[in-house]
Order: sequence, then C-alpha cells, then structure tokens
Amino acid sequence: MHAHPRTLHFKEDIIQASFDGIKHKLETTFVNADVLADKDPHC
Repeated sequence: MHAHPRTLHFKEDIIQASFDGIKHKLETTFVNADVLADKDPHC
C-alpha cells in the first residue's frame, strides 16, 4: 500500500478508467455490462 497508495475514490476511479477504455469500441470488444450501465445507461 505504501508504494501504490489508493485515493479516497479508488473504486470509482477504476470504474471510470474501465469505461473510458471501452466506451469507443462497444461493437468490437467484450465489455463489462455493469460498467457501461453505471457510466452510460443509454448504451
């Protein structure tokens, strides 16, 4: 933990990073439906 401390919003930051990485390739990549639903309910 000392080498790689977590921010106060670590869990949300990970979800956002996942969404940012997959949002532009929905048709070509297996994606986590929970992440998409959380970040963009219109997907």
